Amino acid sequence: LSPGFFARMRVQGSAAHAATLLPDRAIGADQAQRFVWVVNPDNRISYRQVTPGARIGQLRVIREGLQADDWVVVEGAQKLKPGITVAPERISLDPPQGAL
Repeated sequence: LSPGFFARMRVQGSAAHAATLLPDRAIGADQAQRFVWVVNPDNRISYRQVTPGARIGQLRVIREGLQADDWVVVEGAQKLKPGITVAPERISLDPPQGAL
């Protein structure tokens, strides 16, 4: 490259690894913090702060704050408060193309 020229490059940052992926609609914002609503085994809601990462297709990588076995609220999050009991309908999200 010479001064004044440019190029688009795509550089792989790391090798493929297992990650937790969520749709952006499941991630809320509380001023500078990002959070999700998690359903406990007794169907109670709890607030969980997360650190989102890169976007892969329509899903966002969650770097910190969730475990692989956590159940996250995707729809109806605006009506929730910590500690309330819910009757969740569990769904699975399809992984993005090439993510596996």
